[in-house]
Amino acid sequence: MVKGFNHFSSEIMRNPALSTGPAEAFFAADDADAKAQVMDLAGKMGFRPHDAGALRNASLVENLAVLWINLAMTEGAGRQFAFRLERQA
Repeated sequence: MVKGFNHFSSEIMRNPALSTGPAEAFFAADDADAKAQVMDLAGKMGFRPHDAGALRNASLVENLAVLWINLAMTEGAGRQFAFRLERQA
């Protein structure tokens, strides 16, 4: 089992390109091979995949989805955004 692909809209799923680069996709799993396969698929789809650790972190990935839904639907951000990790220069 691999947790992921739930913290962005279907619009982002179809086209993960954002103005600053690809949308992030976070994945949690205990099976390293399964996670590697899913992360490879995400990369081929245009996402920037990130390892979110063990399956026990699935609730953290789920909380990203809850935050996304709140920002998109309640706070007026709309559906055309995704999370990005950016490093300080």
